[in-house]
Amino acid sequence: MLFLEGARQYQPKWTGELFLAPKVTRDLLLTTAIGTSIDAMAVGVTLAFLDANIVVTAAAIGLATFLMATIGVMIGRIIGEKFGRIAEALGGLGLILIGTKILIEHPLLA
Repeated sequence: MLFLEGARQYQPKWTGELFLAPKVTRDLLLTTAIGTSIDAMAVGVTLAFLDANIVVTAAAIGLATFLMATIGVMIGRIIGEKFGRIAEALGGLGLILIGTKILIEHPLLA
């Protein structure tokens, strides 16, 4: 999945096409909601197995997410116009490399 998303993100950079965000549809929202729910469930189960303090952990995750998202938006506004296309291409390439590394380290039929 990382490889495919990285290729999708990287593709407009080598064809010179203008990248347009996907149209938000009901199916896209449903798929995103299901993926987010699965991720949240995995984190919750892991925290239960670790016998972690859920309130402190949730507060730390929430605070870190808020700070990183806010800083990212602020930095993105400043440098987005100059380096936006380059950053998208590098981000796509990074996802491709991470996906490839995972496939190499964790073969399907091991």
